[in-house]
Parts: sequence; structure tokens; C-alpha cells
Amino acid sequence: MYLYLLTINMVAHRLNIESIAVTNLRPAKFFACYLLGSHAFVLGAGLPIPQPATMRPSHLLLILLSLFSSLLPFASPGPTNKIGEVAGICSHTDYPFLCIYASTTYGQSYLAIDAASLLAMHIKMTVDHTQTAKAIASTFAVNPTTTPQVKQALEVCVKQYDDAFDDLATGSTAVAGHDAGTANSMLSAVISYYGTCDDAFAEIYKANPLAKQDDFLMKMVSNALALAQLILQ
Repeated sequence: MYLYLLTINMVAHRLNIESIAVTNLRPAKFFACYLLGSHAFVLGAGLPIPQPATMRPSHLLLILLSLFSSLLPFASPGPTNKIGEVAGICSHTDYPFLCIYASTTYGQSYLAIDAASLLAMHIKMTVDHTQTAKAIASTFAVNPTTTPQVKQALEVCVKQYDDAFDDLATGSTAVAGHDAGTANSMLSAVISYYGTCDDAFAEIYKANPLAKQDDFLMKMVSNALALAQLILQ
């Protein structure tokens, strides 16, 4: 408990927020706030946490992983589930903190955590959050206060999210079949779909209410693409 409270103060100071704002969070959700910064709300933390201006994953990752290894459940104990090994695999991704979070959220379903299982976790998390983003977009679209222009942009987003579901499945199957070309093509396309949602709002000079979700999803798929390349190399 002492280490937990100490880390709360340390991370709260780094993120420029009041430590009391995170004191009542469960450890896993507090960890998510740190990992995702301003995107923590996507996971339900509901805190307006700003993204740090600079972040050095190599040091902070090891510090936080060592402090929280007893608080965040991984998959069943095994030689490939050691926290250092998971961090080692995640270091090959663009967003290693997010990769670690995926393992703590979905890792319980796997006997061992390796590049292949981490990829599956990223795909699953992306699908789950895409479903949430689609639901939000659909709700906004039917709101009577939504202007026709914004409604049309939201409909573009919904279409892109549906396309993402299809290509995530195809990309995952391609990795399993060691089809590197198809895997890279499909996962890269998924990233572009979320960007297209943003572009639909940029074209009408309106703020995208799904911008943070899209950014989170693009980072998840970027990690998935890196893991796929690691598997297929």
C-alpha cells in the first residue's frame, strides 16, 4: 500500500494532476490512467489527464511494472508470463505502455503471453473499442440536435468502423496463415479507416467528437501491426 500511494503521488506529479483525484481509483484503472494519459477516459477512468510533454518508456515502464506486478493480474503463471518478458515483447511496438495494458486486460485468457497472444489481445481490444466508438457515433447521429453536416460525417465514421471489423478479422487470419502481405495491407488499412473518420469532420470544419477514440484505436492497430511483423519476420 505504501508503494501504491507513493507511486500515485509520483505519477500524479508527472501528469500535473492532484493526487487526490486518483487516490480512489482501483490499481488497474489508475495504471490505465498513467499508460494512456489523456486517453484514459476511453477505458472508463473518466479523468481529464493531460498527456505528458515528454515520456521515456524505458525507465518509467520498468518502474511502474515492478511496482504494480503484484496488483495487476496477468495470465496463469508460466515462464513466458514474466513481466520483464512481456515488456521485452512490447518494446518492439510504438506504444509499449499500451501493449502492457492490453496484456493486463486480456491476458487472463491465455496460458502464456507471447507475440502471437499479444497480437490477439490487441485485435480483441481494438474490436471492443471500435464497437464502443460505433455506438457513440450512432447515438450522436440520431440526436435531433445534430446538424445534417455532422450527421453525414458520423455516418462516414460508422461505415469506416464496419470496414475496420472486416479487415481486422482478415488481417488476423492472414497472420495465422503467415501471409505477411495481406496482414500488413489489412492492418494498415484499418489505421486509415480511423483517420478517414477524422477527415470527415475536418472537411466540414467541425470538431470530431470521436477524435480521441480514433487516436486510441490507431495506436492499438499500430501496435498490432508491429506485433504481426514480429511474428512474421
